[in-house]
Amino acid sequence: LLQVMATPQSSVTLLRTLGGSAHALDKFGASVFLNAVGNDIQHWGRVILTMMNSTELSVRAMAVDLFVSLLGGVYNERGSIDEVGLTFLTVLPEVVAREISLSSVSGLIKSIGDAETSLWPLRRALADVEDTNPIDDDRIDPQLIPS
Repeated sequence: LLQVMATPQSSVTLLRTLGGSAHALDKFGASVFLNAVGNDIQHWGRVILTMMNSTELSVRAMAVDLFVSLLGGVYNERGSIDEVGLTFLTVLPEVVAREISLSSVSGLIKSIGDAETSLWPLRRALADVEDTNPIDDDRIDPQLIPS
């Protein structure tokens, strides 16, 4: 699933891949995810943040869901999100610069306002992450949680 996320795909394929990845993360835990990505956690941070800048709302929402699941899983297993959070914060400027560059090359940026507009989906996604409570998430139905 991780390899499919890193290649150019349709929004439907990305949506299914992100959903499958979030489900696998919830089922097998953050430690399995972190072991699978190994030393490439920065790369996967870039991939997830790039998807969080998708203009497709469904892809962006699933990327936020995967990110929240990852942070929640890491916190549950390690008691802190410092390592993963720092990695994502470290690659954030790279993702922002790349997204602005891609928009610029496509002829979409003519002013600083256009550059800000090209990052609007990412800003919205980060606000969604901030507003999300992983314990009170719509993905979790309390009646389905095993006792």
